[in-house]
Amino acid sequence: MSTDPLSTALAAEPPEPAPTDAPAWLALLDPRAERDPQTGTRLAADAYDRATWLQTLRASRRLQHALTRAREQEPTAPTLLEDLFLSFYKAAPTWGAQAPSLLDQVYRRLLCEVFQTREWEELRATGTPGDPVLSALGTLALGERLLSALDEETRQQIARLAQSEEALRQLLQQARVLDEAAGELELAGAERLAALAEQRRGEALARATADAALLAELPARLEQQRRVVREQAREGLREAMQTGAEVSRARASLERVAGSQAGAQDQAPPREKLELAERLQRSRTLREIALVCGRLLPFAHAVQQARMEETPSICSGVTLGRELRRLLPSELALWDEPETERLFLTGFVQQRLWQYEMGCPRLEGQGPIIVALDSSGSMAAPLAGQSKEIWSKAVALCLLSIAREQARDIAILHFSGGVTTYCYARGQASLVDLAQCATHFDRGSTSFEPWMREALRLVDTARFDRADVIAISDGLSALDPEVEGAWNRRRRERGMRVFAILLEEEPEAREQGAAVLARIADTTLPLATLTDDPALAAIFAI
Repeated sequence: MSTDPLSTALAAEPPEPAPTDAPAWLALLDPRAERDPQTGTRLAADAYDRATWLQTLRASRRLQHALTRAREQEPTAPTLLEDLFLSFYKAAPTWGAQAPSLLDQVYRRLLCEVFQTREWEELRATGTPGDPVLSALGTLALGERLLSALDEETRQQIARLAQSEEALRQLLQQARVLDEAAGELELAGAERLAALAEQRRGEALARATADAALLAELPARLEQQRRVVREQAREGLREAMQTGAEVSRARASLERVAGSQAGAQDQAPPREKLELAERLQRSRTLREIALVCGRLLPFAHAVQQARMEETPSICSGVTLGRELRRLLPSELALWDEPETERLFLTGFVQQRLWQYEMGCPRLEGQGPIIVALDSSGSMAAPLAGQSKEIWSKAVALCLLSIAREQARDIAILHFSGGVTTYCYARGQASLVDLAQCATHFDRGSTSFEPWMREALRLVDTARFDRADVIAISDGLSALDPEVEGAWNRRRRERGMRVFAILLEEEPEAREQGAAVLARIADTTLPLATLTDDPALAAIFAI
């Protein structure tokens, strides 16, 4: 039994006692009683809540299909699905204040079984209140299971009850209309309409009396199936919880990459958000890519923020200058001796003292970015316990986020035997675009020539002139000398900067691969692990 105050309050409020005779049943359905037709006797909701449900329903094809299937099982089941959505979406769901009809009591009994479970509270704790996307996923996970928990005979009785209540409402509504019309006529006409109104009420009473057996049978049947209903609810909720928290974090990561966070979050269309969430729920690979991307994003943007403040840390040669902390020992020795001090001072004034030339193992960003991602089958294998495919795609998404913030064009090339290109002007990508790009995987063999030709085609366009190129692969076949020559000639002509990352654990293969990549890249990083922070800093500093 749940101990949460919210679920306890919902579940501890039992449905109103079922009417024991036909007149009491009719009293609950009489349209002369003051009722809000929008609120009914279900979970209380205002116009904004109802509008959110309808907007979410229009945006989600899966929810529409679930609603259609539920209606086929039970004509009034859409009411139950809406209440399930509201139970997740509202910060503090409560029952409506009106006395429920018998059909409303049936659904309230089913919902009470859900609200008494610990799993319902835990799923809400993943962030469903106020989030229509997560609320829709919870509704999808639970709604069909809740209806299928009832046996066929119980569902048929619920359908009969729904039909009976609808017929009774129509008869009582006709009687009400006749009463209102009678009040506007002369005595003879009024009496005739009043008689017709009384006739409709008599027909309603006769029908209610004939169907009165439902008043006792259905609650008893529901009580017998109470345990099955609760177990089915728990199973559905557990399935939703297995991915709910991950889906929430993964969605937040991809929304940040697409720039759909904070004040801009509502810019993404609801259909796009729901489609992304449903994809994340179905695809474990996409969730893992988004989660790894979420962990790398803060580091990537911190590297960009500090790029101009980096201190060069690698000696790349010697040059002339007068920076005292970089002077060669032989130059400092001139200053130490009185006989050569004059030579030192002359060189210092003329900035002609020999000093170390320092640099950083990274490329300075020049403009557009081209990311070549190996999409061969071997990338699905792990490297030091981590998936090469997931890591490389997460890195590509981080570069896309950097491109968006800096308004740089970016192209992501998935290559194996061929190449598939995804271009994003000024780094702008929709959530659906991100999902499509991240889940693309050819599983072919590794061939560099296709992506090299495609990159050269891109740099011939104005958008990708002087592009920075990052190639990530776990191996390569022998390069075609003609393609290699054309590549090196054109990259010099176009001012391209090429950064190659080789993912290889075996030392000999890593050394051989790095030697080949060095022929087509300015900087080569052979990685035996995917947790190399200096290497990541070099990548994200592009």
